[in-house]
Amino acid sequence: MSLEIRQAEVDDAGTIVEFTKELARYEGSLQDVVATPADIASSLFSQRPSAYCELAEWNGEPAGFAIWSYNYSIFLGKSCLWLEDLFVAEKFRRKGIGHALLSHLARKCRDERLGRMEWSVLHWNEAAIGFYRGLGAKIDEGRHKCRWTAADIAAVASL
Repeated sequence: MSLEIRQAEVDDAGTIVEFTKELARYEGSLQDVVATPADIASSLFSQRPSAYCELAEWNGEPAGFAIWSYNYSIFLGKSCLWLEDLFVAEKFRRKGIGHALLSHLARKCRDERLGRMEWSVLHWNEAAIGFYRGLGAKIDEGRHKCRWTAADIAAVASL
């Protein structure tokens, strides 16, 4: 069996949207997915991308992805990597694909001398938490994720 991890290309935008929908279905938030292939193409493959995508292929078939972006730590004085989403399609799980995607990103962090790599995990997703802990991740119980939607941003911006 053959696993390849490669940087996604604009022609992969539809696959990325489909994987995003599968992830959202698993998380119970399918209704929140509004991204189209055109949105993905614009944000990931423009001259100034907002984020990046590594695509895993198993025997040439799309199997999963990692969506990530750079952020910055003032404490470290360095750029860091934020993993927005990691997803492996159900029929490809337990083949080491998630591990390979994370290792790929860890090498990127090492090679680019990034300060750290961070991501969030849903508190109820015990399988993911166990997987991440098994790879040495520290779960930060002392922080809460905060979010403003577009409507919230508009309301606060008008204050």
